[in-house]
Amino acid sequence: MLEPVAETEAMTKDELETRLLAAVAEMREASGILENLSEEWARADHYYRQAKAVAYLASEGTIPERTAAVDKACKEERQASHTAEALREAAKEKLRALMTEISAYQTIAGLMRSEMSLDGRYER
Repeated sequence: MLEPVAETEAMTKDELETRLLAAVAEMREASGILENLSEEWARADHYYRQAKAVAYLASEGTIPERTAAVDKACKEERQASHTAEALREAAKEKLRALMTEISAYQTIAGLMRSEMSLDGRYER
């Protein structure tokens, strides 16, 4: 990850390009990570739901007693599913943050292009 630019420093065109390309590369990587984490969550959720159904059918008693028995029997599967979901959500937030960062760089690039065209340094 690149160091943040100090508020008083102006970003050059080359720095902007470097930061934008780095953010895009990081977004590609984050997208792949999200895909993997989503698959892991789906698998963990499937195992949890399956274990929950089996445990419920094997339990006896009132509904609260059966629910408690299911919770006790499936605690590891539930933990794995919830952890996988939390990691997937964190990866989604990382991807959203990168998209926001890229959008900010695009805005800065537009401002630079406008300034350069006013100075006569930008030709289409």
